[in-house]
Amino acid sequence: MLASNMQNYNLGVVSQLGRFLQGGFFRPGDLKPSEVFAARKAGVQMLSTQLAAAGLLGLPFVSGMVALLNQMFPNLELNKKLRETVSDFSRPIKRTAVY
Repeated sequence: MLASNMQNYNLGVVSQLGRFLQGGFFRPGDLKPSEVFAARKAGVQMLSTQLAAAGLLGLPFVSGMVALLNQMFPNLELNKKLRETVSDFSRPIKRTAVY
């Protein structure tokens, strides 16, 4: 049962990513420009999150995909954000007293 649930989750994530990319880049005729922008933004964020997680795990070909995303979407600054995220994990947590 657990394997079936995980498979359904994976299929749902991939189909949602496909819908975002289709709506954002292949422009079906019934979407407004704001919906196209939102779908494109959601698809790129979802894809970059998956690639960032895979890159932190050291999966092959991910560094090439991150470089490709940096060239396609220079405003993302993906390398910079990945480095900042990794460095945030190593910072100590500041604890404040609650009175």
